[in-house]
Amino acid sequence: AGKTEIFETVALQLALDARQGGIVNSVLTYIIYSMKAFMRDHFQRFVRDIAYIALRTGRTITIGIWDGDTPDQLQEHEISQEYERRVGSRNCPICSSQIRPQLLRNPPYYRIRCRRGHDLSFIRLSKASIKDSPPDILLVTPEQLNFNLLFRERHVLLGRDRQVPPVLLVVDEPHSYTGVFGSQISAIIREFEFCISEYARRQGLSMFRPLKIATSATIPDPEEFLAKLFTTDPQNIYVIRHIARPGHITRNKGFLFLMPDRVRFGFQNAMVELPVVLAAILPRDRRRVLVFVDSVELANRLRYM
Repeated sequence: AGKTEIFETVALQLALDARQGGIVNSVLTYIIYSMKAFMRDHFQRFVRDIAYIALRTGRTITIGIWDGDTPDQLQEHEISQEYERRVGSRNCPICSSQIRPQLLRNPPYYRIRCRRGHDLSFIRLSKASIKDSPPDILLVTPEQLNFNLLFRERHVLLGRDRQVPPVLLVVDEPHSYTGVFGSQISAIIREFEFCISEYARRQGLSMFRPLKIATSATIPDPEEFLAKLFTTDPQNIYVIRHIARPGHITRNKGFLFLMPDRVRFGFQNAMVELPVVLAAILPRDRRRVLVFVDSVELANRLRYM
């Protein structure tokens, strides 16, 4: 639907503008992910795009990823392993040749180049490299953002002793933040904003607030929901919606929403077998089936079928 491209474009342009103005070693964009799978996919997309920007323009944008699996430090033999786990392979995203990591004494503590000389050192893979050489864009989980707020030594990532505090906060798929968990996320965002505002005030920037972008396709009442999440007035929420052109029909797509009831059906296999049977009945050019399941087990069984 293009939601990712929107905030990715804004984040990349912010980083390019900051580099043009001589601003380095400052986290300009925070992106919060509720699911590690989405974070990993978007991280790989960012890496590819940043690599091509560096190739075409000669400008470097740095990016880091911080979740519960991010190592404190990396030894030389561990760099390739961590790169493969995050990027998906040990190959360069530009030429597909193998990478050659090298340890350094100074931040970011390693250099990554491929066999053809493309520099991939813009990727921050360890906590040490992120803290001592903050990236322009940082992908985090809510839990790790909370830890960064709790430990003062990590406030270098929030604008302490840096030229510019974070100016953009992206919340991906915020519809998952409901109930008690949603209240916790709202409190973390408020604390995040307070820290940024305080460090900005110390640098002479009064009333500074980061721009917040939320991307989702499944929020029934986005103004009210996001107003609660961001603790603001609904009038401050600007919603961008997709409006289909009159008479526009998407070709060769059919959507099936299957919502079986375990008790009423009486046999659990129907949840797995019916989607496959219905998909086989549909013509090949209209074989688009969207199935919602409530467990990983059912998803794996459906994939097997």
